[in-house]
Amino acid sequence: MEYFVIMGLIIGAAFFIINPLLKPGRMEGAVALETDELLAELNLKKEGAYATIRELEFDLNMGKLSKEDYETLKVQYTYEAVDCIKAMDELKKNKNRPTNLSAKDLENEIEREIPALNASESAQAAELFCTQCGQKLSAADRFCSKCGAKQA
Repeated sequence: MEYFVIMGLIIGAAFFIINPLLKPGRMEGAVALETDELLAELNLKKEGAYATIRELEFDLNMGKLSKEDYETLKVQYTYEAVDCIKAMDELKKNKNRPTNLSAKDLENEIEREIPALNASESAQAAELFCTQCGQKLSAADRFCSKCGAKQA
């Protein structure tokens, strides 16, 4: 008799633990939660870049930072903020995309997105910028015409 009671308790506990994992729609909520956490993290990183730019401006006005150093650091943190904003936009766009598509629908969507991705990659490859000052460069440039930095 005791064995039946113990076995019943074990089965009940296992059901209580496993039941939430078997509910439909559980993964959609997890993906949305993960996306929201990533958005919050990216937003904090973006706000940190903004705060750093404001600090740089303050240091420049106080005479603690040279104009050249200010320009270099401002470009670096501006690019960081822009990257965060782009990533946030991409996450927001993908967050609203339906997740319960069939395999055939997913294949069709991938086939539609491939040409757009290829076009954007070739456009990005055509645009080169100096890593030091942000000056636009051509593919043949070995040195930046603005700051003279060697390009990779």
